[in-house]
Amino acid sequence: MPSYQAIQSVLNFMWGKGQKLDIRTNKQDRTIMVRIPNEYIRRKVLEKRIWYIGTAMFQVTPWSSSGSVSVVDMGSIPLWAHLTGLPLDLRTLEGLSFAAGLIGEPKETDEFTKNIADIDMAHVKIEADLTKPLPSLIELRRTTGEIIPVHVDYPWIPPACSFFTVNILHQSRQSITCEITIAPLQRFVLTACYAANTNEERSDLWVDLINILHFSEHSLPVVNSFDAQMTVFRDTLTHLSLFDLRFSGLFFSWSNKNPTAPIAKKLDRILTNHSWIATFPHSQAFFLAPDISDHSPAVVDLAVSLPTAGTKPFKFLNYLTKHPLFYQSVLQAWNQFGSMAWNLSHLCNFSNIQKRVRETNMLLQDVQVQALSQPTQENFLRVKELEEKWNFLRSIEESYFRQRSRINWLREGDFNTTFFHRLMQNPVFCSSLLQIWIAP
Repeated sequence: MPSYQAIQSVLNFMWGKGQKLDIRTNKQDRTIMVRIPNEYIRRKVLEKRIWYIGTAMFQVTPWSSSGSVSVVDMGSIPLWAHLTGLPLDLRTLEGLSFAAGLIGEPKETDEFTKNIADIDMAHVKIEADLTKPLPSLIELRRTTGEIIPVHVDYPWIPPACSFFTVNILHQSRQSITCEITIAPLQRFVLTACYAANTNEERSDLWVDLINILHFSEHSLPVVNSFDAQMTVFRDTLTHLSLFDLRFSGLFFSWSNKNPTAPIAKKLDRILTNHSWIATFPHSQAFFLAPDISDHSPAVVDLAVSLPTAGTKPFKFLNYLTKHPLFYQSVLQAWNQFGSMAWNLSHLCNFSNIQKRVRETNMLLQDVQVQALSQPTQENFLRVKELEEKWNFLRSIEESYFRQRSRINWLREGDFNTTFFHRLMQNPVFCSSLLQIWIAP
């Protein structure tokens, strides 16, 4: 915050108009209270809302007896725009309003423009949408079809970054918590604190910090994810000295897979203790896309080098019989060439089946990540379509491996059978178990 002398000098010059204003600062909550006797100036100051003193930006709101300060919506802001090249016949209020409407919501003009002090330039005040780029050129189309280009300049625009969006989640006298999104999907939560000087007031800050822990484990903002049950759960973990293992990947780990009413939650956790961290100091968890489940599987990496796997046997396969054009192709080949060899490579839908399954699965996981990050109807519908496609290709791949395999793996599969569990108990598998998959 600028010094009191700088604030007093600038505000007296801008708002006092020769009179000394009653200015009082409160460094504890970083606010300034200014008494402006002139009703017209006071109304203009409130209409502008955003003011600068040096390089510090201030929000202006009316004083209230409660002492609470509302946060200004920075999604839009009043700005002046200078229009160059606007024809004289459009210098009416209707013409100025039409031209300004191509930039934002028209508000007013000034005496400079009303008196046509400059035949080439007009000034208009607009309510600009800061979530969209401000145009530097607009085009006016007459009824005759003529297009008139008009250049737009802005004497001042607020500093902004096109790569970040900030959403305020919680605010108090001593802390502010914001969700910062880095385009397109990366996000994190930042809490900035300015603690009070007394123990009594700092106790309120400790309560705020406890309440914003895991600030949102539900995709719907109206749902309180830090209720009494979560408090009991947190206290239990504290009593057991358990805490979340560091993780990356998805934050929400469950979804209802309902495109009409999408919901995502943080239900799955990897809990650990200090003994584990001492044994595996570099271990971490990864929450992956859920594939066919409604829960995201979690992989625990122990940070140990993996052994090199051997090659797999090869056999000729006939999984192409599931292709819808297979019998038609065979019949056509038989009628034309009899017993001569025939190339079925044009049945390309099933070619490179392993690669296609992997690619489809990777695409499905990407879409699932997007759906859990942004649970919308469109994203959930894309997940459903890709799941159907992946399951179909997966059945073709299973047929492929069933014919190649010399063991009973695919006859039994990995669907929680006795064969699967007996195989996992084999010492060879146990000696190379370096990752743990945790899935519901």
